Amino acid sequence: MKVEFLKEEKESIRLGFNNEDVTFANALKDELWNIKGIDTATLNKKHPLVNKPELLVQGKEPRKLLKLAAQNIKKNVEEFEKEILKQI
Repeated sequence: MKVEFLKEEKESIRLGFNNEDVTFANALKDELWNIKGIDTATLNKKHPLVNKPELLVQGKEPRKLLKLAAQNIKKNVEEFEKEILKQI
């Protein structure tokens, strides 16, 4: 997966996800809304054949918010994996 920082300001970051559909970007957006300090987390995908998804993150220290969201997703996936492996 290739993530590109398209625009970065003090309290705002716009990310582009090259060669990706909206699945991961959407999961990241949803997780960002669970974090205290997020002001905006929106996903823009104009057309599936033309555009790459873009994620706008606004809040104090948006890089830290992104890092925390990614860590939370990783933790959730690991917990899910443990539960699945118990059932197999």
